[in-house]
Amino acid sequence: MIGSMSSVGRIGLSSALPTAVAPAFDHAIVVLGCAAEPDGRPSAALVRRLQQARREAERDPKALIIVTGGAVANSQAEGWVMKQWLVDHGVRGSRIRVEDQARFTLDNARRVAPMLARAKVSLVTVVTESFHSRRGTALVARALGQLGLGAVAVRASPAPSVLTGEAMARRQADEALKLERDLATFDRSGRPFGYRFDVERFSRRARCGQQAA
Repeated sequence: MIGSMSSVGRIGLSSALPTAVAPAFDHAIVVLGCAAEPDGRPSAALVRRLQQARREAERDPKALIIVTGGAVANSQAEGWVMKQWLVDHGVRGSRIRVEDQARFTLDNARRVAPMLARAKVSLVTVVTESFHSRRGTALVARALGQLGLGAVAVRASPAPSVLTGEAMARRQADEALKLERDLATFDRSGRPFGYRFDVERFSRRARCGQQAA
């Protein structure tokens, strides 16, 4: 059971190790992380993202999949939890690459961009919840642009959200402000200034549902 040992232990470390020659892929599916439960199960919000990612993987069986997220809410690294869920639900493990250090959306984008560059992709599909899609997609595109890969197409594949009506409108307005902040961070130096407060004040669980950083 995933609760009885670390998710790394279940899957094995080999999939995280670099190979001598990175294979080329036309298309990559990037899944942005969200809180995992302390026992290693994905939260409901993360399951929604993973279900959408699996649908995208079924549409393009040759696509690379990158799951990104560190151990923010607890000791469970979101990337490894996501990989395990996808493998358990029929996605071939050899298609999946794990990024297990990112702590917030800008961090996700900056850490996956070099992985996408090594894979030589021409199309990236970013999977996250609908309220988060515009920001997640824009930041991945900007991170690729900083690597000289502005010609790579980046598209969104939003997972359903439980937010509706005024709650959704407030969240979308909040995301627009955060996107402006994040893009300004890229413009200054590419380094994530000003995030310590967000990371320490809000739990990852809260950020996935209401206050995502």
